Amino acid sequence: MTKQNGQIDPMAHAWNAAKLAGKWYLFDATWVAGSVSQGKFIKKLDNNYYQVKPEKLVKSHYPFDYLWQFTNRPLKANDFLYGRPSSYKQKIDYESTLKNLKKLSDLEKLNEAIVRIEANGLIHGIIFNRYNHLTIISYNGAVADYNEGVKKFKEYINFRNAQFTPNRTDSELAQMIKAPKQFAEQASIKLQSIRNPDIILGVNPAGLVTSVANLEKNIQ
Repeated sequence: MTKQNGQIDPMAHAWNAAKLAGKWYLFDATWVAGSVSQGKFIKKLDNNYYQVKPEKLVKSHYPFDYLWQFTNRPLKANDFLYGRPSSYKQKIDYESTLKNLKKLSDLEKLNEAIVRIEANGLIHGIIFNRYNHLTIISYNGAVADYNEGVKKFKEYINFRNAQFTPNRTDSELAQMIKAPKQFAEQASIKLQSIRNPDIILGVNPAGLVTSVANLEKNIQ
């Protein structure tokens, strides 16, 4: 989300980050290239948005996930909107979080991003739309994982009912037993990341939560 002359831009925007000589810098190639005036693009280089320190660019560029502010005292949504200093009372160890990010699965990264975005405040439509988008991705992923878990479980049941024929190797059989559980667990984790489902999704995923729980019970 970006801000110009104290006004929030109506559309979401993207920019880049790079770590140079051990320090983070931000680059907005779009704003560097020029600006829009009366509906027309005016080509004019503006290096104020090239290799900028995070604490400077955050005055006009607010990432939905505060981790990408690259600071121990990030701005909350309200701080950015009203041009105030960070209201965080405790420092955030963003460097350690970034290092740990490399160890996480895509699912874990998604869930943690959802939590951070919500924690920073869903007080603007652009922020809420991004939060909503990630939540829907998580919900749809949970549905897909549940369906795949059911499919894999049925494959195992059919194999068992067929007297475990045709023959499979021990590793193939182990994977056949393991797969349904893995998909059910992934679906459960994704559902746990969804808060305020009635507002975000327009539906209550309680039925899916129950179905996933029943699948996990049957697998055991």
